Amino acid sequence: MTRWATIRGLLLFCLFLVLGAGVYYLVAKEAGYLLIVWGRTSIETSLWFALSCLIVVVVLLRLVWVMVHRGSRGIVAARKMLLINGNSDEAQAKTLDGLIDYIEGDWPSARKKLTRSADKVSAPLLNYLAAARSAYEMGDEQAALELLHQAETSTERGGLAVAITQARMQLDNGRFEQALATLERTAAHNPEHPVVLHLRQRVYLALKDWAALKALLPQLVKHNIGTADSRRHLEVSLYREQLLAYINQQESLEATEQYPLLEQVWSAIPRYLQREPWFLATYAGQLMALGKHDSAEKHLASNLNRQWHG
Repeated sequence: MTRWATIRGLLLFCLFLVLGAGVYYLVAKEAGYLLIVWGRTSIETSLWFALSCLIVVVVLLRLVWVMVHRGSRGIVAARKMLLINGNSDEAQAKTLDGLIDYIEGDWPSARKKLTRSADKVSAPLLNYLAAARSAYEMGDEQAALELLHQAETSTERGGLAVAITQARMQLDNGRFEQALATLERTAAHNPEHPVVLHLRQRVYLALKDWAALKALLPQLVKHNIGTADSRRHLEVSLYREQLLAYINQQESLEATEQYPLLEQVWSAIPRYLQREPWFLATYAGQLMALGKHDSAEKHLASNLNRQWHG
């Protein structure tokens, strides 16, 4: 590429030399003559000098035109910038008022202010999300969905925030299957996001999907989702439901299947929960129902030695 540029430069230099020599030859051979008469005034000069003056005048006029044109464009740009800044300041103020109305629960006013100022602020995502939630609180779900779509297209990084807002609306509205679909799509790209984990916990609880909750529990513990008490309560609920599920299906099982399945369910329960009175009493009751009185007595006696319970 550099070699070709060098060759092209040499060719242009030679061309200019030839043209310059030709012009010099014409000027030296025949200077030409130009006479301009205006009334009683006459101007007499050579043709080449007149052409040179004409070229200089054309170049000067061109420069003046470029300077004027650029200057006018600069003035227009400055006025436009001042106008934009003025509108931006007003839009920011309206956005702030809208967010205050949103926090105070004035949904109609919040929606109105936030949507009107959304296209005049540099980051409209927050406007659209809060306006969508306001529309939802007003019962206008179609408008809420449209505003969420505008939020998603307003910025490349708005997908997660939009999905979380939509999932919360669906949960609040009792549309658990839709919320689950929204959260599963979101979890595919943000599997460890704390809010996504918390919302998945809520939807699994609502659907009583204990298997999914059991699989999710390690992540809830790892990322400290909720309080320690709430996580323990969730764990207790999971294993309670697992034991109750066995009891509910016991009648449909063959006699030879009942005891092995009971032991399988019991062994899956953490040891510290096996010592809890409800779990121990329920397990012992199932053993006695199956005629395993010696096993029931053994478990009850060993645990009563550790802690007394009436």
